[in-house]
Order: sequence, then structure tokens, then C-alpha cells
Amino acid sequence: MNSEVLNMTLIRFFAVSVLSVIFASSCSAEDKAGSESLESVFQQYLSPHTIVLNKGKPASVRGDFNGDGFSDVAVVFLPATEIAASDLLHVSRLRRSPEFFSSGKPHRSLAIFHGGKAGWSSGVIQVFVLLDDSGALETPSFELLISRVDGNAYSDLVSGIPVEPAGDLIILPTEAGIDTYLYWNRDRYKLFEPEDIP
Repeated sequence: MNSEVLNMTLIRFFAVSVLSVIFASSCSAEDKAGSESLESVFQQYLSPHTIVLNKGKPASVRGDFNGDGFSDVAVVFLPATEIAASDLLHVSRLRRSPEFFSSGKPHRSLAIFHGGKAGWSSGVIQVFVLLDDSGALETPSFELLISRVDGNAYSDLVSGIPVEPAGDLIILPTEAGIDTYLYWNRDRYKLFEPEDIP
């Protein structure tokens, strides 16, 4: 077995092990049974292409991000190879501005798994991968946060977003202290970056 194959095998084993811990710790007691199925969904769609990260800060959060009444999971990961889109796996860039400078190397990115009535093992889970070339998710203070629709601060947070979000917000803090918000826009995730107010 050459060293490259051995390294990829070790990376996959490490990713699956870390993923097991992350999903188990982010689940409530009633969701624990479904976490094994969610782990297999992650392996099915992303495991050969990613490394899951967890360095003391939440690497995953649960919420109803698309507003359909079912629990979804957002996971921070590091792409290891190119991820190809399919009918159930949607791949896009986190930022779409034309002036955006790409470093050309992989940075921490986000995968959002949509839950559904049939559960994680149904085989029809929609997965949205948001690749980030900017390194914004790698800042030392980064922590994946959430604002729920029924939360006190939710209406203040969504007031500047051009479209009313369908579900819970994923909050992506920045080093500058200006949070950016990821929201479901009926068919894809969009990033809202408030203007810098002095």
C-alpha cells in the first residue's frame, strides 16, 4: 500500500470518527437515533472529499434553516478534493461578488443537510455545500451560531435582509465584529453582509 493511499484511508477514518463525535454531541436525546443515519448521509455525499474539523468551537449546529418544520444540520468542513454537484448535492460559492479574490486553496466551508419527514436514511436528503475561498470561516474567533425564528433577536437581525428568510439564520461572525447571515432564499442559501457602520 503506497503512502498516498494510506494517508487518504487515515483521513477518511479520522473524518468519520470526528463526525461521529460532532453529531452525537449536537443531538438531543430524541435525535440520537437519527444521528447514525445522518453520519451515513455525510459519508455518502462528502466523506471521500472532506475533512471534518472541530477545535473546541461548535463545528455543527442544528436548526430549521429552510423553514419546512424539520431539523437541518450545518457542518463546517475542509474540502480535500473537488466536490461535484448532483441532483441531491448542490455546490456553490459562499461569496459571489465579482471583486472577490480567490486564493486558489481550500478553506473551511459549510455543508447544510436538509432533514425531512422520511428521516436521514431516506436517500433523498438535499445537501447544500457552500465553498469559501476567502478564509472567513478560519478566523480565530469564528464560531458557528444560530438565530431561531422564535428568538428575541431574530426580527432585529433579519430587518436588513432584502427577502424575508424562510427559517432560522446561520450567523457567521467576522473578525471586524460585523456578523454576516446565511439564510434560505426558497431555493438556495444566500449570504447577507450588512454594510460597515462606523
